[in-house]
Parts: sequence; C-alpha cells; structure tokens
Amino acid sequence: MPFKSFIRDFTFFLAILYLLSNLSPALTVTGPFQNYVIAASILTIAHNLIKPILSILTFPMAMLSLGLFTYILSALILFGITQVFGAVNVFGFNTSDLKIPFNLPSIYIPKPLSYLVLSVIIEITRKFFKIIYQE
Repeated sequence: MPFKSFIRDFTFFLAILYLLSNLSPALTVTGPFQNYVIAASILTIAHNLIKPILSILTFPMAMLSLGLFTYILSALILFGITQVFGAVNVFGFNTSDLKIPFNLPSIYIPKPLSYLVLSVIIEITRKFFKIIYQE
C-alpha cells in the first residue's frame, strides 16, 4: 500500500472520529486531541492490515450475505479498538439525541447495534471519499 493512501486514510479516520464524536452521543474520544490521533492511527492500521486478512478468511460469509458481512467486520474492528485503546468508547444512544438539523423519532439503539451503525457510517463515508479522491 502506498504511503500516500495510508496518509489519506489516516486523515479520513481522524476527521470521521472527530465528527462522529461531536455529532453523535454513541462515540466518545476522551482526553486531549492526541487521543484522536492515536485512535485514528490504530483504526488506519487495523483497516489496512487486519481487515484484508479477515476479509479473506470470511469470504464465504461475505458471499452469502452479498457483501454485508464487511460491515460486521468493521464493527468488530471498532469493538477491538475500544477494547485496546481506553480513550475510545461506544455507547447506546437515542436517535433524538443526535446533533443533526432534522428531527428523528426517538428510538433507542443498544450498544452492540451502535457499533454496527457507526461502522456502516464510517464505511459508507469512506467509500464515498474514495470515489471522490480516486488516484
């Protein structure tokens, strides 16, 4: 993997962690800004080194689920990061607590499902930015 794409992924994960922690009560990164940098670097390494290996190992499940299992892998990686790095926490949340410009009905999302919701948001925005910034 070229160094340029590693830096691009790192800056993307840094931005998405910062935005999600400020817009959603589901994800918090406690402490100074250095914790965001550490969390983004761990997330970048996990997505670029660990996720391809797990994707190869779980290829049959991804084929059976028509690719939706990749979101479960991303949720597992996010869960691993919260276990390894204590400054990153994921909580259950109410959809009415989101800091967005429109109103949603109040639905409680439990903690295991919030890992999946956050990983879907991260993966969709990551794929969107990869389409925009193609090399």
